[in-house]
Amino acid sequence: MRKKVLFFIITSLVIFSIIPAVNIIWQFKDNKFRIPNFFNIDFIASNINSLFYKLGISLNPNQAIIGKEGWIFLGDQYGQAITSRREGINLSSYNEIITQGFYLSLWDKYFKSKGVRSFKVLIGPDKETIYSENLPNWSKFNINEVTDTLIFNDPLNIFIDPRLAIINAKKNYPGNLYFKIDTHWNELGGWLGYLSLSKEVSKTIPELNWLEEKNIHINDKKNINKGDLLRFLKINGLIKDHSIEIDIDSTQPITLEIYNLITKKKSIYNENIPVEIIEDPILVSSKNALNNTKVLWIRDSFGTAMSKFMATTFNEVVHVHKGALNSDKLEKLVDEFKPEIVLVTTVERDSKRFLLYPPPATVNLSMNSIFF
Repeated sequence: MRKKVLFFIITSLVIFSIIPAVNIIWQFKDNKFRIPNFFNIDFIASNINSLFYKLGISLNPNQAIIGKEGWIFLGDQYGQAITSRREGINLSSYNEIITQGFYLSLWDKYFKSKGVRSFKVLIGPDKETIYSENLPNWSKFNINEVTDTLIFNDPLNIFIDPRLAIINAKKNYPGNLYFKIDTHWNELGGWLGYLSLSKEVSKTIPELNWLEEKNIHINDKKNINKGDLLRFLKINGLIKDHSIEIDIDSTQPITLEIYNLITKKKSIYNENIPVEIIEDPILVSSKNALNNTKVLWIRDSFGTAMSKFMATTFNEVVHVHKGALNSDKLEKLVDEFKPEIVLVTTVERDSKRFLLYPPPATVNLSMNSIFF
């Protein structure tokens, strides 16, 4: 017993003497020398997690699970991403869908009263929906009853559902439409979402000009090693993926002016860059866009891969995070900006969790008066 205890003590001392040396090397390499990080063991955890990833095992399955061919998918910690699909529709989720539809109908009437010509909600399909064949066998599902029910209970045709179009398009494009190491679609997936959007909005505003397939070139040359799912597994930087990007042909170059409506800070870019979503609403003005049209874009991070196409299409777009709004803030944006189009883009798993509040001075309506 004494020998075992002595062996444990010696082994521990050796490990704890090695850790600071390794951290010193890494910190000098990254120019981030800080004494409190001497005994940080993240590098050990990262390499262990990377090893298990290659074996198809997640050490943090509540946040991310490992599928086939190196694909990583979201775990149950985020909107019960796995359980909700396997269990399908239930009374609670059905009530959420009906409530969502009720509020969207109120907002549709409100927007029309303010001169908005088109109000649409584009669903960004979950990666699990588009690449279900790469899920581990134990997590597979037959259909997504929740989203199907959401679309079925949409008599005003507010929702745009690109799921089938994107699934069918997989075989027509080189490379993947979503990142293996991240929850989001790439610019090629975002392009397909944009095509679905153009088709539906054109039904109400037929004079709009849109990008077409002939206007884009697919670029598959950029390697990446960072993504939200890698971050959940603590292996950012250790696994590689391809970032498929799209170059847009336009008769004149698109330049951007991004203006923060809260801080009043202005940034000017001589190229059409992807626009990340932040908490503050921002106005993106595009020189040489296809249309002189104002769009209020209520979005989440799925909108980033579409933002270059939106900037090329519309000369003024206000981007605002859907989680940063309430009735008063949305009313103010509509009154001051006066958009012709109000667009919501939301990831599929959150498609029944936005605008869950009435517009100001709402006409007294019952559900029956809206749906029947």
